[in-house]
Amino acid sequence: MFPEKVEIWNIRGTEYYEIALDALEQEIEKTKNSDEYTEISDENFKDVPIRNFPCIDKLFKVGIRNGRYYAAVATVLMCNKCGIFKDETKKHLTTLCKTFPGITQEETDTRINNALEMHGKEYHFSCTSIKETFPEHNLCNFLQCPIKEKIEETQPDLLYKQYLNEMENLVPDDDEDNRLEQVKDFVKDSNLLKLHEDEALEIVFKTCEKFKLKKKWEDNITKRYRRLKGEAAKQNRISNAGQKDESGNDVENELIKSLATQNGKGFLACETWINNNKLNIAKIQPEILAKKLSDPRSKKYTHNDFVLGIKEKFKLSIYETDEAYHKILSINTKYHSESKRLINILKRLQTYSLKARKAAEKLLLKGKPLPFIINTWKKSHVGDESVGKTLPVCAASAFITGNNAGLPLIIIGPSGKGKSDAVNDFFDLLPPSIALRTGFSDKYLYYSNDILPGSVSFLDDKDLTGAFKELAKNLQTNFQVPVEYRTVIDGEPRVLTAPERNVLISSSVEGIELLRPEGRRF
Repeated sequence: MFPEKVEIWNIRGTEYYEIALDALEQEIEKTKNSDEYTEISDENFKDVPIRNFPCIDKLFKVGIRNGRYYAAVATVLMCNKCGIFKDETKKHLTTLCKTFPGITQEETDTRINNALEMHGKEYHFSCTSIKETFPEHNLCNFLQCPIKEKIEETQPDLLYKQYLNEMENLVPDDDEDNRLEQVKDFVKDSNLLKLHEDEALEIVFKTCEKFKLKKKWEDNITKRYRRLKGEAAKQNRISNAGQKDESGNDVENELIKSLATQNGKGFLACETWINNNKLNIAKIQPEILAKKLSDPRSKKYTHNDFVLGIKEKFKLSIYETDEAYHKILSINTKYHSESKRLINILKRLQTYSLKARKAAEKLLLKGKPLPFIINTWKKSHVGDESVGKTLPVCAASAFITGNNAGLPLIIIGPSGKGKSDAVNDFFDLLPPSIALRTGFSDKYLYYSNDILPGSVSFLDDKDLTGAFKELAKNLQTNFQVPVEYRTVIDGEPRVLTAPERNVLISSSVEGIELLRPEGRRF
């Protein structure tokens, strides 16, 4: 029996008003939290093991005391979602029940039989229900959930499209200086920080291209974005997390504060301080470490104030100061070189669609990338299968740290049999920033900034000098660390370095003694 009319009560000013508001706020919060669970959660997950879902995996680990029936039903419904047959579902239930403290065999059989009645029925697993039934166990970890992956695969990134449309609607000014300011304002005001970094940088690069900005201004805009991102991260950072802001000035200030607390003297104390502050030393801007021209006539240089402060604090000699400086410079140069390499790779990745990048990421994480690479290479090259199988492994060795010594390759064979084509066709699959096809002198690696750590170089039937062969041996022997070369430039002693993890691939008709010291045979 229904009432003939609905009574409307005015509860404002009464104790029930606050109670009602609290209830409404709780329901609104529930609605917000449920936004992450869309109808995609009812899709078929036949290829996904149920323990891949964080909530189910944790359900099997925490030892449920209350709500055991629903724990068993949730397991059955997840088995339905993943297309698991009834016999296999029963095995999962048996495993689950063994985790229940104090349960008897009779109770186990009852739980299993009751829960199995839900198998194959038109019932669906509910993320919200399992969270609300077991709130004390904090079962949900949506960031690691296969449902999140499915959502990302099937739903467009609306934020990305929104900001891309905003960029496309911008009208570049005729004046280059004004165009630069337009791009700066867009990066600052368009909330790009809400996007994943690769998506945000893709829009930044496209904006710079549309506004026809010079390379130096593109780098300036990229730094501006990263600074804004660092500032935003600082605002949201947990106070006790101990993380540092990536802004160059802030990092320098942190180092100066750390330096002020040091009481030790001498090079060993200085070296300990450097080792304890490697991360901040790596992040400071290189210009902070640059030497200053003290006498233009004699072209003499001196250390900057930062390094001189270290010298004064630890009471270092001139020699010890130089040693400390080179150690600091090596840490910083390696970090920024690697950062530059990653940015170059990222720039190349931005030329592909978001869909293609996600498909590639899925292949790398869950597929079989090596057969895919080899089969792609075979589409442009016939034969030489052993070379095709070896080249990806050689290239991959450039990215492995630790005790890895790299895997150089010498391809020997008659002229005109496709040695060079085999390598060049494979290099077409590599990022241009790491694939070097042209020859270079034995000194070029020390002076160049365009050959980065983790590169693969192809020397095509070159007559190599004795100095280059020696360099190649040093690169192989010291694969994980930069190879040093000491020289004098403008009257100033300098230590130059060749980048680490540089894999050399060469082809030759007769074979070359590139990587084998005299008397050694492999």
